[in-house]
Amino acid sequence: MRCPRCSHELNSWERNCPYCGKRQPRTIDEEYLKERYERKQQMASNSYSHYEYDLKSPETVEFKDAVKLFFINYVNFKGRSTRSEFWYAFLLQIIVYICCLLIEHILPVKIFTILAQLAFLVPNLSIQFRRFHDTGRSAKFVIVNHIVSFVFNGIFIIFAPLVLFAAIGESLFSTPRLGQSFGTYSGLLLPIIFIELIVLGMNIYQIVVCCMPSEPYQNEYGDAAV
Repeated sequence: MRCPRCSHELNSWERNCPYCGKRQPRTIDEEYLKERYERKQQMASNSYSHYEYDLKSPETVEFKDAVKLFFINYVNFKGRSTRSEFWYAFLLQIIVYICCLLIEHILPVKIFTILAQLAFLVPNLSIQFRRFHDTGRSAKFVIVNHIVSFVFNGIFIIFAPLVLFAAIGESLFSTPRLGQSFGTYSGLLLPIIFIELIVLGMNIYQIVVCCMPSEPYQNEYGDAAV
């Protein structure tokens, strides 16, 4: 593929020309489509037995196959993962958390949910990386979103009760009423609430990206799903 502006040879996954910066049109040649069709037929004949050796994600997977890919790619932050693989893995986590809550309701031990969260921490992060890659986006946003959410959610959880207790304490031991006292301290909460709304918007954007379809062609993160 050549750039229509400067005629330099480009890779098929490059969105912008590295020489002149022109954004390239998305085209899929017949040879690529033929290769993709042959790979899909080969996968159907092998009944997904290649999972033990190949970490690529098919275009559509069943629940058991998505679970297998989820754990095979436990620490794989490269490559791509399709929507079905991502959301089946999410469903697996929901089922595990519900089972842990039921066990903790029956038994006096309250540690199963924490263990499940620790077990799913790395693979959940890695599949988010691959899902962003599958849509042609960098996974840097995932890192930023998790860091910002962790920091500011922690600040809000710690800071909000302190403001509330300070307002209640002032109303009990001084002349202002609770409403007046809380109004005095509420100005301290407004910046934190504003930042929390930004964090909420970032989380919504990440969910929207995870719901997007795969790019039907090879990109800089790997081959398209077959």
